[in-house]
Amino acid sequence: MEFMTVKEAATKWGLSERRLQTICNEGMIPGVIKFGRSWAIPVNAQKPVDKRIKSGKYVKSCFWDICYEKIMSGYRILV
Repeated sequence: MEFMTVKEAATKWGLSERRLQTICNEGMIPGVIKFGRSWAIPVNAQKPVDKRIKSGKYVKSCFWDICYEKIMSGYRILV
């Protein structure tokens, strides 16, 4: 089996080296091997799916107009 470095895989998959190291550490790539401080990634490995964002796009936790309404309704109670 042939392997590639983290740098080669990061370039191939469009990820940062640090993110790819984290993915390797989490065990999301089958067949990955750690040698000391380096990772060996199988050449035929597929890019892992990013599970941090489920919908595929970033969603803010609070939209300004909704937050503003909540703040103002609380403010009216205080006044």
